[in-house]
Amino acid sequence: MLSLYAGFLALAAVAFLTSCGSHGRVPAIPYRARSLPRNADLLADPGSLDYFPDRIVVAFKRDATPPADAGASLQEHLPSSVLYGNTGAALMARYLAATYGIVLSQEAYVRNLNFASYVCGSPEQAAQLVSDLPRTFPYAIENVEYDGILSLAYVPDDPDYPDNLWGMVKIDAATAWDVSHGSGVKIAIIDSGMRYSGSAPGSAPDHEDLAGNVLNPPDYWPDETFDLCDNDNIPEDELGHGTHVAGTAGALGDNGLGVVGVAYEASLIPIKIFSTGNPVSYSRAAQAIALADQVGADIVNMSFGGTWLSVTLHNAVVQAHDDGVLLVAAAGNNDNEKRFYPAAYPEVMAVGATDSLDNRASFSNCGDWVDIAAPGVGIKSTWASTPSSYHNDDGTSMSSPHVAGAAALLLAADPTLTADELRATLEASGDDLSDADWNNAYLKRLNVGSAVSYSLGSPPSVQITNPDDGDTVSDTVQVAANASDSDGSIEKVFFYAGDYFLAVDTSPPFATDWDTTKFPNTAYSVRAIAFDDQAQRAEDSVSVTVSNPQESPNYFEDFEGSVSGWWVQDENGPTTWNLVNDDSYSATHSYKFGGSGGGSYGNYEYDLLFSPVFDLSGLEHVKVSFYHHYSFGIYDYGYVTVNTGDGEYHSLGSFTNTQSSWIRSEVSLDDYIGKSVQVVFLAESDEANLGAGWWIDDFFLQKSSAPPTVQVTAPADGQEVSGSIPFTAEASDDVGITKVEFYAAGSLVDTDKTPPYGITLDSTYLHGGDNVLKAVAYDEYPLTSEDSVTVVVKNHQISGFSPTTSTTGVLMTIDGSLFVGNGGDSYDPETDFVRFTAVDGKVDAEVMSWAASRIKAVVPADAVDGPVYVDINSASVASAGSFSVLPHIDGLNPNAATVGSVITIDGSGFLATQDEDSLVKFGDVKASEIQSWGNRAIEVEVPSGVRPDLITVETRNGLSNGVFFTPIPKITQLSRDRGYPGLLITITGTSFGDSQQDSKVVFADDVEVPPEDVVSWEDDRLSVKVPASAVTGDLFVIARGYESNHEPFVVTLPPPTIQSLAQY
Repeated sequence: MLSLYAGFLALAAVAFLTSCGSHGRVPAIPYRARSLPRNADLLADPGSLDYFPDRIVVAFKRDATPPADAGASLQEHLPSSVLYGNTGAALMARYLAATYGIVLSQEAYVRNLNFASYVCGSPEQAAQLVSDLPRTFPYAIENVEYDGILSLAYVPDDPDYPDNLWGMVKIDAATAWDVSHGSGVKIAIIDSGMRYSGSAPGSAPDHEDLAGNVLNPPDYWPDETFDLCDNDNIPEDELGHGTHVAGTAGALGDNGLGVVGVAYEASLIPIKIFSTGNPVSYSRAAQAIALADQVGADIVNMSFGGTWLSVTLHNAVVQAHDDGVLLVAAAGNNDNEKRFYPAAYPEVMAVGATDSLDNRASFSNCGDWVDIAAPGVGIKSTWASTPSSYHNDDGTSMSSPHVAGAAALLLAADPTLTADELRATLEASGDDLSDADWNNAYLKRLNVGSAVSYSLGSPPSVQITNPDDGDTVSDTVQVAANASDSDGSIEKVFFYAGDYFLAVDTSPPFATDWDTTKFPNTAYSVRAIAFDDQAQRAEDSVSVTVSNPQESPNYFEDFEGSVSGWWVQDENGPTTWNLVNDDSYSATHSYKFGGSGGGSYGNYEYDLLFSPVFDLSGLEHVKVSFYHHYSFGIYDYGYVTVNTGDGEYHSLGSFTNTQSSWIRSEVSLDDYIGKSVQVVFLAESDEANLGAGWWIDDFFLQKSSAPPTVQVTAPADGQEVSGSIPFTAEASDDVGITKVEFYAAGSLVDTDKTPPYGITLDSTYLHGGDNVLKAVAYDEYPLTSEDSVTVVVKNHQISGFSPTTSTTGVLMTIDGSLFVGNGGDSYDPETDFVRFTAVDGKVDAEVMSWAASRIKAVVPADAVDGPVYVDINSASVASAGSFSVLPHIDGLNPNAATVGSVITIDGSGFLATQDEDSLVKFGDVKASEIQSWGNRAIEVEVPSGVRPDLITVETRNGLSNGVFFTPIPKITQLSRDRGYPGLLITITGTSFGDSQQDSKVVFADDVEVPPEDVVSWEDDRLSVKVPASAVTGDLFVIARGYESNHEPFVVTLPPPTIQSLAQY
C-alpha cells in the first residue's frame, strides 16, 4: 500500500467534530501543492479544504543561514526558548518573513527538526512561494508544503456505557500498582490543554483529581509557550478532551476522590494545540512534539490523527523517537483499515479501542499496522467544566492514554528501559484478541499487570537478500529478507520502498513482489522491518534505482481499447475506480470513481487512479489536460496530484460539489521538468452525503513547442498620445497564435484572436503621464510572450485660472478638462502636481482639491511671473496666460536701524531681478543703495532723511503692503569733546527727530540735559548745554525709544573768573 500525505488530523474518537461546528469532518489535501492550475475550476473553495490555502510550512536544512547581507537586526528577535537551538535556521526563517512580507507563525529549530510556518498575504502568494522557495534557496531549504488543518472529534455519551472504571480492571492495573505508581516519569499530553482556574497569568491547574500531578508550565518553564493556540503559558482546556485524556493517563490515586489514572503518581505536561472555533495547523502539532521532546518528556500521548501524512509532522516524530521518547497515538475511529497518522508511523505506537468484552469497538480502526488495543468505550475520567467534574467518553482517544500511563508504570519500575523496549514489552505482554475482529493475527489488548513482570529476550535480526545494495531494478522484482530470532519466532516482516508500504509477510521465506513499473524512475531505500513474538523489531535497508521504459510527451489516452500503464489502488471503501462505458466525453469509455451502473460511491472511500510513468527530462514546458465531470457530496473531494517517487503526492488542484457537464481542465507540470513522474487522480469521501462520483476522459500530457513572438507596432515607445489611438502588434508562432491580449497600465483592455492584431485604445480612460502598453501573445500550448512600450498620455488641458494676479498664499482655482481620466481614475498625490513658475524652474503648490475639471491650489511663496502648470505623472501642460505675482512684505530684519545700515526685506513676489520699475521706499524716501534683489528677499541700505514710516516694495506688477520701519538715532560728530557745565555744544548726526518730544540727551551716569538747557533740536543737529552735574564719560541720544551710539565727553572745570583789577 502506498502512503499518502495530507493535512487532516482529528482527535481520535468517532466522527463528530466540535471544532468544526456544523461542517463535520474537514477533507484532506495531499502534501505540498507545488503549482496552481492554469484553470480556475481546478481550485476547490479554500474555505472548505483540509489545508490553509494562505499558509505554508518551510523545512530548513540543519546548517541553513540567511544571506550575508541579511542584516544583524534579525538576531535581536530570537526568543530564549529551547526550540531555537539552530540559530542559523531561525534567522533564515526571519529573513524569509522580512523578504516576502509574510507572517511567521509556528516554528522549531532542534537538531534535525528545523521548520517555520507562515501566513502569506494571499493564496496566490502562498502557491507561488511553495513553488519558488526551494529553487531560490536550495542551500537552505529542504522542502515547502501547505500547512494542514487539525480538527477535534468526539464520540457522544451513550447511556449504555456505565459510569465506572472497568478499563483499569481489564488491564489489571492493580497488579501493576503493587510494583509501580509511575513516580518520576513525565507524560506530555498534546491535546486541548487541562483544567485550569482561568486563562489569565497566575492561573493554575485546579481539578481536584488531577492538579497535583500537573507540572504547571509557568513554574517549570517560564520562558516557553505551552498554549500554542493563544501563544501563552497557561494551557487551559476549553473543550474537556485534554483533561479527560490526562485523567486516564495520570489522575491522582489514593485520594478518596473521583477516578484514578493508570500512572497516578506520574507527572503530566499539558501542551495545548486545540481550542474552540479554529482549525489547527500541522505545524502546530509538530512544534508541540518538539517542545515535549525538549522539555524532557519521557512519553508523549497524541489522541489525534488523520488518514494522510505530513513530512513536517513526520520529521518531528522521528526527532523525538531518536531522542528516546516513547510516542503513543490513537489509531482512529473510522471503522476501517486505512492507516491513521501519526499512529501509523513506524516510530509511533498505534492504539486501537476495545469494549468491556474485549471486542473491537464498533468505531475503532484496525489492520496489521495497529500495534496494541486498550479500553476505549464508556471511559470515565476527569472533565474540565468544573474543578470536580467527571465525564464518560468513547474513542481511541481514550485508549491511547491507557497505554501511555502503562508505559509510565514500566519506566518508573525500570528506568533503564528504552522507548523501543517499553513498546515491545507492552505489545508482547497483553491478552490475545480475535484476528477476525482486527485483521491482525498478533494484536493484543493491554495488560499492564502482566507487563510489569514480563522479560524481553533477545531482539530479532533481519537482512535483505534481494535486491542487492546499489542495484538497478526494473519490471517486477522480488524483495526478500532473512529474519530470525534466537529465543523465539518471527511474527511478520514489513517491506517498504522509500516511504511506500509494499506488503507484510507473516511466514518464511519472507518476501514480496515489487512491481517497479508502477513507480517513477528514481532512487529508493528498500527496507525490511522484522517483528519477533515479543514485538521487538529489527530493520535492514538497501539502496536501489528503478529504471523502466517510460512514456514521453506528447501522450494521449481516451480509455478506449487497451489502457496500458494505468492502474488503480483501492485504499478504502466499497467502490473504486473502474473503466465504464455508460458515460464518456469521446467515444464510449471513461474512468469513473464510484459505483457501477450509475451508483454512488461509499463511506470513507480512498481510491487512487495512477497514470503511466512519464519522463519529463529535456523539456521546456509540459502540461496535463483532461476532460471530467463530477458529483461529490459535502466534504468529499477529488484531487489531481503528481508522484515523483519521494513518498509525497504533490497537489495540483482539487474539486468538490457538482460539475454536471464535461469540462476541460489543465495543469502545468513545469515544476517537475527533469523528473520521472506519475499523475495520480485521488478521490476520498466522508461518512455521509455521498455523490455519484468522478469521471475522467481524454487525458493529454503535452510538451510545448517554441514560444510565440510578439512586437508592439503602434504606438511607438516614448510617443505622446491623447484621445483614441490604434494599439497594434505583430505576432507569430511555429504552430499558430490563439490570441493576443492588449493591456494598458496593467489591466486587460481587449483581446484579438485574428490577424492583424490590434484594438482601439481610448487613452482618456488612463491616468495621465507614463503608461505601459503591453501585448501578450498565446500559442496553442499555451506558451506566451510579451512586448511593451511606454507612452506619455496627455489628455488634460487648462482653460483658465483665477485670480490671474495676486500675492502668494492665495487659493487659486484652475479650470480645465481630464485632470482625472475617465472610468474610475483618481488623483495621485505621489505623481500629480500643480506647479508655478519659479526662479529656477518650477515650484510645487499645495493642492487643496483635485477633480476632473477643476483644481484648487495655494500659490506657493516661491512663485514668480509665468505660466501655471498641471503635471500628471510627468505629463506637463502649461496655461496659455501667465500668472502675475504681486509683491508682499512678510517682515523686516531688522525693523529698526541707523542710516547707512543694511536691512533685509523678506517676502515674495519681488521678481527675480530689479528692473527700472523696481524700487524700495522708506515712506517718501527712495532707497538708492540696493545691495541685492531676489524674489524672496531684498537687501537695502537705509537712506538718509528717513523718518519713522512704512517701507514698501514696488514692481512692475504693483505696490506691496507697507511694513513700519523706525530709524535709530546716530551721532556722527560733537562740536567739542570736552567742556565745562553750562558750555553750549552741538551734536551732529541722523534720525534725532524733528522735535524733542520724549527724546533726550544723556551724559555719563545717566545725567540728562534738562529741557531748559536744550537750545535747539533738529533731525540732524542738536544744541545743548553741558548739565551742571555732568561727569566725564559717554554721552548719547535717545529718540523714539532707541538709544544712539555713545561718544566720549570729558567734563572740565570752568575757567577762572576775574572779579576786579587793582593798581599797585
